[in-house]
Amino acid sequence: MTLSLHRRGLGGGLLPQTVGLLYVGSYDRPFAKMKATKELKQYDNKIIECTFANNTWVFMKQRVDKSFPNSYDTAMAVCKSIQEPVTKDILLELVDRCSPAVQAQNRKHPPDPDSELMPPPPPKRPNRVP
Repeated sequence: MTLSLHRRGLGGGLLPQTVGLLYVGSYDRPFAKMKATKELKQYDNKIIECTFANNTWVFMKQRVDKSFPNSYDTAMAVCKSIQEPVTKDILLELVDRCSPAVQAQNRKHPPDPDSELMPPPPPKRPNRVP
């Protein structure tokens, strides 16, 4: 996401407040907001990585390896993975469910024992014109 710090006047004699707006892709509307801190000033208009904790976006690091922020679709996929993370238990359950199917398929089509004894085929050569 690209961080853009904006100073907003609250009106009514209240002091202005700085807010961090987070942009994705080439959208001109902010994807999200975050609390602006003194630390964030150096990252204004830079691509940053954030995490979502306690219902707010939290700065993690600047992404100097990226020239452009994530697309909207990628940002939404990241949000979904934060809300519904893939856990070790989910992966192990998937392996357990898939393992019997792979074993059954191998029983239907066992590997040819002679295939390991056979030499590889000769390399194909292009036809030469005499």
